[in-house]
Amino acid sequence: MFRSVRQRDRQGADAGVDMAPLIDVVFILLIFFLVTATFVHDSGLTVTRPDAVAASVVESAALRVELDAAGAMSIDRRAVDVSELRTRVIAFLAANPRGAIVVVPERTTPADRLVTAIDTATAAGAKDVAIATRMVR
Repeated sequence: MFRSVRQRDRQGADAGVDMAPLIDVVFILLIFFLVTATFVHDSGLTVTRPDAVAASVVESAALRVELDAAGAMSIDRRAVDVSELRTRVIAFLAANPRGAIVVVPERTTPADRLVTAIDTATAAGAKDVAIATRMVR
């Protein structure tokens, strides 16, 4: 019924928390979160604009629609399709009624994709749609 002092001391010395399983669990969670984490990778595209003799500067606020060599559209380095382009143009014009839409094509962008971008912006209500070029001197 009663234990001796020696028995109580021996029992107290054996009582303890084993840290190995805790450390194993922490390392497994760390590996899990590292493997499942998504890393944001912003990718940009380099646009080579065509040259023009009669270029002028756009003075008002402008929404830049970039077209790569394959004809893919992007706004703020984020790919958009035609329906999303229309939505973004409508939202931009609601915030900037006198704003301009500037289409920035590469030199080898297919003409049909350029016309589609201009037509979509015009159909969304844009009055001022421009094509970005480099001025030849």
